[in-house]
Amino acid sequence: MASQAREPVTADSFPSVPGRPPTRTTAVSPLARLSRNLLRLLYAAAATLVYVGFVVDESRSPWLFGYSKSYVLFLALLLMVLVLPPIVAWWIHRSGSRPALFLAMTMLVTIGLVYLVASSVYYARQEHRFDPFLQAAPPLLNEIGSARSASRVRVALLGGSTTGQYWLADTERYPTRLEALLDKAHPAVDTDVFNAGVAWWTTKHSLIHYVTYVREWEPDVVVVMHAVNDLYRSFSPEAFAVGDYNDLWSHFYGPSINGARPPSFAGALFGRTMRRMYLHWYGDWRLREVDYPVERYRSLAQFERNLRALVHFVRSDGAEIVLLTQPFLYKDDPSEDERRAIRFGEEFCMTRTGWLTCEYPSIPSLAGAMEAFNDV
Repeated sequence: MASQAREPVTADSFPSVPGRPPTRTTAVSPLARLSRNLLRLLYAAAATLVYVGFVVDESRSPWLFGYSKSYVLFLALLLMVLVLPPIVAWWIHRSGSRPALFLAMTMLVTIGLVYLVASSVYYARQEHRFDPFLQAAPPLLNEIGSARSASRVRVALLGGSTTGQYWLADTERYPTRLEALLDKAHPAVDTDVFNAGVAWWTTKHSLIHYVTYVREWEPDVVVVMHAVNDLYRSFSPEAFAVGDYNDLWSHFYGPSINGARPPSFAGALFGRTMRRMYLHWYGDWRLREVDYPVERYRSLAQFERNLRALVHFVRSDGAEIVLLTQPFLYKDDPSEDERRAIRFGEEFCMTRTGWLTCEYPSIPSLAGAMEAFNDV
């Protein structure tokens, strides 16, 4: 009996089942496979570049492997975010594009609706209050205009946060300690001390505050301690200033920066995180510490003019004025721990030099500048 030749069995040899599409095999072309592998390689390289940029930068307060607890958490979360796209791609390849597309669309619509509602509430409640003349609200007195007593001496202290010290208990602040020392040294005289120091304030703020308010209290002695806040007015850091330096210091908004440049909803949510990420990412290569000469601190001349004006007006009112130099921690040869602790230059004197590069004064440079301001 002669054998008959059989045709090869394929998927098309079987009859199709009603209601079910015929079975098909999709061949992946070599070009598509190459493109997919190249895309994976590029993503892996980009993700590695991003992640390594944060890994190589150590924290100011090391806890584990040179990182703080919060930075360890950040690195773990960042790793999860970077690994997520390959996991999603693998899931789409395994489950098909339709379920993934449906899930993605559902998530996007949900996130969009939540963001729309939350941002509407945020913008409806925005109110950035600040003193229209002094940026930060000045301290006030109940005794303004009250009758003077011959047995009492009034002392007004002008300055910035190193005078105000409102984060400390009242008994720990320098104005309160001064009052106790004066009472002890002169028990026959009652001393009233007015702490007129305010964080962020410079000699210009104190000059305005004295002329428009403090002088009405008729102090006998006015003590002034300024330097460091006037010093960093020489710079225009993006976090606190708008535009280039000017002698009126109107470029530096300080605590009222949100009024000058209101943050968006996204900025309010992620702005601080993004700024920290910017400062940490390859920070040792992008952020440069510079030994500025004293001439770079352009606010020094205005600092002297403001002090001379304060001396003039206080003496014109018949009061005594005492100018204090301001203590500082900067020095020519700081230890590594001191470098970690002193962040002033990076926070208040950062100057952008390029798209990704910035520079800020070194600790020895700040020491020389503080000596120059105190010499005035």
